[in-house]
Amino acid sequence: MTEHLKNSDATLLGHTKKVMGIAWHKSADNVIASHGADNTVRIWDVEQQANTITFAGLGNVATAMKWSPLGDKLGVITKGGNLL
Repeated sequence: MTEHLKNSDATLLGHTKKVMGIAWHKSADNVIASHGADNTVRIWDVEQQANTITFAGLGNVATAMKWSPLGDKLGVITKGGNLL
């Protein structure tokens, strides 16, 4: 990148508290996962700017997440060390 970005290409609305992390899907175009301080993990269609799946009730804040090598699973670690 040679210049600062000043405008966004998409706005994703859904988390009710701050977003703690995001991860682009490994093979699906325009798909990301996000986790937030609202104890949810969300899957997004960036092109449509839509929240397609929401995982709620994690019991604690997610601290990390990562797509599996094939992209068919999303691992989530919550505060306290639980792996979902």
